[in-house]
Amino acid sequence: MSNLSRRQFLTSIAALGLGAFTVASCTSGNTSSSGSSGKTSEASEKVLKVGALGKAASAQRDPYKLLPNDSDMLICSLIWEALTVPGADKIVAPRLMEQWKQLNPMEWEFTIAAGAKFHDGSAVTPKDVVWSLTKMLSDEANGFRLPVEPESIVASGERAVRMKTATPNSQLPMLARLMTFVMKEGSSPEKPVGSGPFQLMSWDNGSAKLKRFDDYHGTVAGFEEIHVVPFEDTTAMTNALLAGQIDLAQAVGPIAARSAENNDNVQIVKRSHDSVIPLIMRTSDGPFADPKVREALRLGVDREQVVQRALSGYGSVAHDILGTGDPNIDSSLVRHRDVEKAKTLLTQAGFDTSKTYDLFVTPEAPGQVEAMKIIAEQLGEIGVRIKVVEQESGQFYDSTWTKADLYCGYWGTNDSVLFFAGKVLNGAAKSNESNFHDAEFDAAYAELLASTDQAKIDQLSKKLQKIEFERGGYLVWGASDGVDIAAKGLSGLPKAPGYGRVLLETVKKA
Repeated sequence: MSNLSRRQFLTSIAALGLGAFTVASCTSGNTSSSGSSGKTSEASEKVLKVGALGKAASAQRDPYKLLPNDSDMLICSLIWEALTVPGADKIVAPRLMEQWKQLNPMEWEFTIAAGAKFHDGSAVTPKDVVWSLTKMLSDEANGFRLPVEPESIVASGERAVRMKTATPNSQLPMLARLMTFVMKEGSSPEKPVGSGPFQLMSWDNGSAKLKRFDDYHGTVAGFEEIHVVPFEDTTAMTNALLAGQIDLAQAVGPIAARSAENNDNVQIVKRSHDSVIPLIMRTSDGPFADPKVREALRLGVDREQVVQRALSGYGSVAHDILGTGDPNIDSSLVRHRDVEKAKTLLTQAGFDTSKTYDLFVTPEAPGQVEAMKIIAEQLGEIGVRIKVVEQESGQFYDSTWTKADLYCGYWGTNDSVLFFAGKVLNGAAKSNESNFHDAEFDAAYAELLASTDQAKIDQLSKKLQKIEFERGGYLVWGASDGVDIAAKGLSGLPKAPGYGRVLLETVKKA
């Protein structure tokens, strides 16, 4: 997978989490300080000013291209709608599609929400959906967004669309979350015609002003306008929030949250199990190919210390299974630090403790580099010498990701065991980060996808977790909380993990 498609893939993963349960059907600029107050003036109560991470130099308007900035993802999600989205209390929730059903193991039918309209007043039709999804999938790099055969996407009724997967897949609605944007047929990103809760008024180098769409089929927004303001770092964004220049600062990270904890004019919104920053070990060859060595490294880490030091406590301990927010996570699989056992395993495996091993990392998330440095320090106590090597993003994804013996990953979603099973652990996965090939794992995953029986899905999910825990290539030491800071007077703030934070139509002035 190319660097570009990898980045496209990661931009979406916060939306794509796949829960371990059956989903066969559903019904359903220039600034000036104004003091430390987070309150807005009477005039600005009609406008919600949102800060999000983004660089003007890499701003992107096309929803089917790489969206490198959080601010780009936010703007796209306000203008256009995806088929489904993550929910605050469930892993998949309706958006443009109000319901779906599995017709057979490889075919699904989705129904457009009643009353769904585009911003020009025209109805959203199956023809628009077919055109949009086909256009999206015409770029092979977008295959991760919706794993269906493009030629199989067809209108099947007044508001219905059908599509087929190449193999049995009982979980397609999860994989349709948030990145399957639907455009009006023939429209363009530069002159967008969407069906989302807000309509674009102006766009300038990544900044955008949008107005409420009063004919929106879902919850009509509480604010008349949203202004999206990109910031290159969380410090500047947090300072703008504390100065009252914006009303909501998204994904600020733990350090910024700590700085605002004692400010009575703001509120901190915490979204548990928001992301994960694992250490990845290559399993097929190299110094970490022996499962005993991988277990030794896992036993060498004091997980609670990493969470407290790297995340300032804004996170939770994890035990080497990706998808810690999954309701079907196996809580019986626990691993505690055991330095002596780790040393013994290294000796049994004949691991060379005289060498120094590079641990590559590119800074993508708050606390990421610090976590790797802490882990390197701890592993020194079991006799493993680790040198943390920071790389520029392009170099990392071109030469390190999926190739190196030891490196740090980052995933902006963490609510689903099955998402990771399919995307990074399945032997056929293009993004198989640890080059993990396990016949028992692959067979169990295929059996799970072919099943619609809840008890069987749960059972097979637990089997996948046990295999990952015992012989996978990940050291999952913890899960990071998503942290937003908002003015005290706001209510209805998003609680869904990952990019679920872009669903802002529920935000109101208290």
